[in-house]
Amino acid sequence: MELQARCEAMQQQRDEALAAHDRWVREFKEEHDMALFKKFKDVLNAKKQKIREQQKINDELG
Repeated sequence: MELQARCEAMQQQRDEALAAHDRWVREFKEEHDMALFKKFKDVLNAKKQKIREQQKINDELG
């Protein structure tokens, strides 16, 4: 009986550790995705600004 109780306790600890790991992975992924989206937004906005500037120059020349 003692062996079975120890085994069940170890399984519970493993399940808790896996659940904690899953939470950590989800939080890390969310933070990583948000940082990536922010960088993409910054690059996209810079490109859009460059296009507007080029269109303005083109309009002035043509």
